Amino acid sequence: MEQMILLAAWTAFLISLAVSVIHFNLWIRLVQVQALMYWAVAWGLYAARFALDGLERLYPTFPLWNILLDISTCFAGVFFAYGVWQIRPVARRWHKYPVLVATVISIWSIINNLFGASPQLSTVFSSFFLGLMQIYVGYFFLRFFQSMAFWPSLGVGCSMILAGLHKFDYPFLRYFSEIAPYGYWITSALTVATAVSMLLISLQRMSRERDILFRRYKALFENTRDIILLIDLDGRIVDANPMAIQTYGYTANELKQLSIYDLHHSETEGEVDRLIREADTGGILVRVHHRHKNGELIPVEVSSIGSAVNGNRILFTIIRNLTEQQRMQAMYEATFESTGTAMLIVEADLTIVLVNREFEKITGYARQEVVGMAKLPDLIVPAQRGRLKSDLHKFCKELTLITKDGRPIEVLCTIQQIPGTTQSVVSWLDITERIRAEEQVRYLSFHDKLTGLYNRAYFEEQLQRLDVPRQLPLAIIMGDVNGLKLVNDAFGHAVGDQLLVDVARILKSSARQEDIIARWGGDEFIILLPQTSESQAAAVAARIKRNCAQFKTANLISLSIALGVAAKSSPEQLIHDVIQVAEDRMYRDKLLEARNFRSSLLTSLMKSLKELETETEEHTERLKELALKIGVELGLTETQLNELALLAALHDIGKLGIPDELLRKPGPLTPEEWEIVKRHPEIGYRIASSDPDLVTIADAILAHHERMDGTGYPRGLKNEQIPLNARILAVCDAYDVMVYGCPYKERLTEAEAVAEIQRCAGTQFDPRVVEAFLKVVRDRVAPAESDDPRFAQPEPSPSRSD
Repeated sequence: MEQMILLAAWTAFLISLAVSVIHFNLWIRLVQVQALMYWAVAWGLYAARFALDGLERLYPTFPLWNILLDISTCFAGVFFAYGVWQIRPVARRWHKYPVLVATVISIWSIINNLFGASPQLSTVFSSFFLGLMQIYVGYFFLRFFQSMAFWPSLGVGCSMILAGLHKFDYPFLRYFSEIAPYGYWITSALTVATAVSMLLISLQRMSRERDILFRRYKALFENTRDIILLIDLDGRIVDANPMAIQTYGYTANELKQLSIYDLHHSETEGEVDRLIREADTGGILVRVHHRHKNGELIPVEVSSIGSAVNGNRILFTIIRNLTEQQRMQAMYEATFESTGTAMLIVEADLTIVLVNREFEKITGYARQEVVGMAKLPDLIVPAQRGRLKSDLHKFCKELTLITKDGRPIEVLCTIQQIPGTTQSVVSWLDITERIRAEEQVRYLSFHDKLTGLYNRAYFEEQLQRLDVPRQLPLAIIMGDVNGLKLVNDAFGHAVGDQLLVDVARILKSSARQEDIIARWGGDEFIILLPQTSESQAAAVAARIKRNCAQFKTANLISLSIALGVAAKSSPEQLIHDVIQVAEDRMYRDKLLEARNFRSSLLTSLMKSLKELETETEEHTERLKELALKIGVELGLTETQLNELALLAALHDIGKLGIPDELLRKPGPLTPEEWEIVKRHPEIGYRIASSDPDLVTIADAILAHHERMDGTGYPRGLKNEQIPLNARILAVCDAYDVMVYGCPYKERLTEAEAVAEIQRCAGTQFDPRVVEAFLKVVRDRVAPAESDDPRFAQPEPSPSRSD
């Protein structure tokens, strides 16, 4: 019985190995389908497992047989799956999972077998994994049979699924000597069935690919606009495409009775033989004349190269009919007439032989007045006629034409000789618009688009030009506009841009005519003052500061610029070191002036804020008073109370960045308008964050419309995530709006407002802040209203008693 088991195992090995070899040969020689290579490896590993099984029975004491068997089994399953994924690709991330599972099972087999556990235990996992992979491959062939042959796909699918199911009993049956041979025979039969079916599918795919290649070749052969001839080495025409029949006037059978010698016109047989040999060895590209059936000569370009077809040498020859160039010439003539450029053709002595309609339109001359009657220099102003005596083969110059009515026209004149002739093509392009465009480009390339000052590139160019001893001393004034970011955040970038324009205007009016003023960066400017000492440059800087202080913008913002002055007084100094000194002094000046400017700008912002109808001075004072009382009730420190007062005054500073028409709208806002208004906490946050004096209240400004239940904006904060000052302000602001009204809400009585505040405690408002608020406002409610139990003194909460 043991011999029968070995015979069955070795038979399964030989069949699997043969299937592997067949797949490998198909992949190499026939189909070139990547899936076949993976399956060849899979069947090879499949064969290895049977060989290892047989070796284990012959030499049972060797401990590695079972480990190698498990490894080959696992990775056979991996390559079966990879073959499927070559036909129908899946995401690359899935490729690693079969390898990972196979690796884990292999490691388990090594540990299990080396430490004396049951070999059957590790074989179970490897066989089950291989079985699952075979079932997956079988399912694939059954699922996608429509894209392959039906019956072969059905055979592969069924046999692979049965083989996979058979792997589930393999670890157990192989140890029963009475049953084991039959298992190997079943595996062999399923392997043969699978191999035959896969072979049929591969052959069909090969046939289909050859079919596609033939159809492509046929489509190219029959539909190309060039002549294609297949010629043997004796010169006989083997095949010709329809274009050859159309060009030469012969039928297909007549052409196949001819040789290439019959088509050539002037070449001798010896010359044609030489061309055939050269075409066969390395290919040729020549221009010759062929004969039409009616004897007409056809200029052609012949490209021919030798190739092996079914063991015979064939010249694959493509012939292009050059008479097409005549039609192209007609097209060129049409282009010559219809182009928007004035064009002429002149002889070597510059006599005009042809002009187009655009020439007549520009010059006012009719063609009969100049063709053969005038020379090109006759149409140029006398002072420039000498330019036409230079090399006309490369002529491209700006000239002045004289029209028939005596008007001068500036044109770009290009002269190009026509190859193979003595004539030349002359084109005249009216460059008026081009000159205007060039001036615009030149201006933009050296000027800042916003301020009209020179840009950095032009400044550095002039710096290099003026950095010479005769221009010494050479002074530099470096300037940086104060508070531009704050202005952008508060009033928008349009106002910030206007601020830069105003500064540029002041710099122009304060500097001298010969000084070079440039925009150095975003908010930085630089002035180059040739032949100017440092003291003289300091006087110019003082004049700039004085003019800035006297200037008021439309938003009542004071202009302020930090300036630094330095001068190069000796040739040994490096000008970039001087610029660095000026920049350092500018930053030092900026530090000195920054606080005063921020204070001035803050005053301007507060004044602008009070001018909004929704932010009256009385409203701000009421908020401040109520907020401070609540803060005292909550036990805030002096610093916290100061911040709370500042927050009450500036919490809505972000509304400066919201359009006035939305803030003053009498009725409710639309959803789109409301989204715009809801941006004001973020704008206010940016303004406060850019000022060291306001940075402590920036977070509270951002959060003053948040709610305790997380439904507020802009970040949806909850509970203690909201700064305490923002929670206090939310109660005060809501109460003031309810009692004193707003453009789109009716007023409430104080009792109604207090009741509403109590109702929203815990959802919109902080209950602890509401409790302090009730203590503060209890005395302000009318006596008749104070009998309401809602205004009774609340019981002390645990948090208050702590």
